[in-house]
Amino acid sequence: MNKPTPRLLLLRLLMVAEANTLSASEAVLAGSIFGMTENSIRVTLARLIQVDLAESIGPATYKLGPKAQKLGADVALWQTADKRTIKSDGSWIAVATGGLPRSDRKALRARARALSLLGFRELDKGLYLRPNNLLGGIDVVRKRLLDLGLEEEAAVFKANDFDEVRQKKARALWSDMHLENHYNEKSQQLTDWLSGLDDLPSMWRCEKYSSLEMQVFVVLFLTLCFLLP
Repeated sequence: MNKPTPRLLLLRLLMVAEANTLSASEAVLAGSIFGMTENSIRVTLARLIQVDLAESIGPATYKLGPKAQKLGADVALWQTADKRTIKSDGSWIAVATGGLPRSDRKALRARARALSLLGFRELDKGLYLRPNNLLGGIDVVRKRLLDLGLEEEAAVFKANDFDEVRQKKARALWSDMHLENHYNEKSQQLTDWLSGLDDLPSMWRCEKYSSLEMQVFVVLFLTLCFLLP
């Protein structure tokens, strides 16, 4: 799995931030964990404001913008994610995007965001899958995808009976061991980062947080980024 982009990082932080507000120093601090520069974080914040995905509510303080409200509503559902999963019957929920236009960069970003937020992964070019284990099945997932920005022309359907090669590849995308290894890697990265907290430039430190508070904050973020369905 790839690390999040500054855009995705900031959107998810804005969704889970305490009191629904995020300061620039908090954003920079979180970005540093993933090797993002202060400049890239601040530039991305400015761009999110320009497209109404973020809103400035005070000096260097931000909240989710009006165009991101549906994203926030979907993230709120994650708090009860364990109650909305069912045992999979071995089938998959699939999204085919091969016939969709690729010239509209805004539409491409919205499509990628919707698929990422609902945990879809690319099996073949233009074919994305996730296990069919969400309560409500195809209809609920299709509605959530559309609300999050997927084009109405996209085909969302139940898939099964793949050939042996594709079935093996699909299962590998959702290997529990793969997820565990990835989480362990990120946890170690977080531990290494926290051990060097005192060495960060003063402008990158957020003194109102203890190391423990920051660890809880970032572990929550890592969970939202990588492990939720």
